[in-house]
Amino acid sequence: MRQIKLKILIFPIMILNLMLFSTYSIANPPMNNVVIDGVINESEWSGADWKIDFYLDVDNTPDFNGKINVDGENVLYIGEDFNNLYLALDLCSDRSDNETEEWIGVWLNTANRTFDNYYDWVTFFDNGVETLMHDVEENQPWEFYSENIELYTEHLSDDTEIIPTYGKFNGSADDLYYWWTPDFVNITSETVGVDDIYWVNFSVDLSKWYPFLDEINAIQRIQIRVGTQHSVVINEQKLILWNSDGTLPPLNDPLQVISLNNQNSYLLELHDYGLANLTVDNKLQFSLFANNSSPFNTRLERLDFNVYRNSTVMAGHVWVPHSTLNSYQLDWSFGASPNNATDHRMFEFAIPKTELEHYDSNEELGFIVGGYGTLGYINGSNFWVFSTIDYHQRVEDSSFYIYYDMKGVESPGGIPGPISGYPLIMLIGIASICSIIIIKKKFK
Repeated sequence: MRQIKLKILIFPIMILNLMLFSTYSIANPPMNNVVIDGVINESEWSGADWKIDFYLDVDNTPDFNGKINVDGENVLYIGEDFNNLYLALDLCSDRSDNETEEWIGVWLNTANRTFDNYYDWVTFFDNGVETLMHDVEENQPWEFYSENIELYTEHLSDDTEIIPTYGKFNGSADDLYYWWTPDFVNITSETVGVDDIYWVNFSVDLSKWYPFLDEINAIQRIQIRVGTQHSVVINEQKLILWNSDGTLPPLNDPLQVISLNNQNSYLLELHDYGLANLTVDNKLQFSLFANNSSPFNTRLERLDFNVYRNSTVMAGHVWVPHSTLNSYQLDWSFGASPNNATDHRMFEFAIPKTELEHYDSNEELGFIVGGYGTLGYINGSNFWVFSTIDYHQRVEDSSFYIYYDMKGVESPGGIPGPISGYPLIMLIGIASICSIIIIKKKFK
């Protein structure tokens, strides 16, 4: 009877030990006493989860004060508590305290997102991807846009944005993209009642041009460029700008219905599109319509868009120098540290976890850090980066991030971690055997 009871107890005991060890044994104690003053000291950062050395082969040209940056090891600290993620950069190579045009950047992949281009990357902003870019000279988040207005030429993104209604549309969006080639779109009219017409609707999704909403919000003006010619002189051709609610305007509205070329010779025309006509989901909708008393063909050789928007303030190789993180603490100093006794640049960061959507401290956290200033590194420029590559700040590609297992944060009260050097499964086995031995003695 005792043997039966013992056998019945063995399995639950093993499961209980497994649960206890697997739940609590890998967590790190939370950091404490971190003061974000830009001065790295041993008492603050000895409890960091990670201390990573990385080498920089920097520009050794003396600055205006004659100070020379030094090739060598630099240090990144990563730690956390229940409220904040903490970072420290000990840039031992940076021996200049010149802050002119200097910026610092941290890019995080908090939810193991996968992306390899700008369009995918920005769709994850505040959804598993976070960015922090700080203007050191001005001591403020990096200014994403300037007051300067630049012209960008955009095109139809794909054939789904073309909706033929009347007439035969022979061609594709690509035929209109490469307007300088012999390719063009041929539209054959269709008899409707007593008239021959063509009617083609277009619904252009601005998010395919600019997936980051701030870029769309920076648009100041849009123009539609149309190049056509007809097989014969026709009665009329119109550009019809749809209302913002997705409805057609009255066809006698002179602001929304614009006369276009009706001749049998080529004419390229440029017309303003009122931004108030954009739909709430940022669609630019319009129609091309033509009417004649007999059949005709229209050759649509060009259709593209002039977009005037505030120019991006470029930061190194980062095409979208945007900060999703705005509530953070950051400070820096110039002096000695535990890693190097010579005066050099240091940074300390505290990022509230409330800003890190989908961050799980039990999972891996992806990092890229970099900046601009006197610490030249990349191709003789003043840019530097710590990532899987050392020649480009490719923050829009998840494969260039370096991933660290944060291991979780230890619960209050201090649950002990595993004994160093022993695998977790071995500890579970030992604990289970010990428990069984104790029970066997009790049953004797």
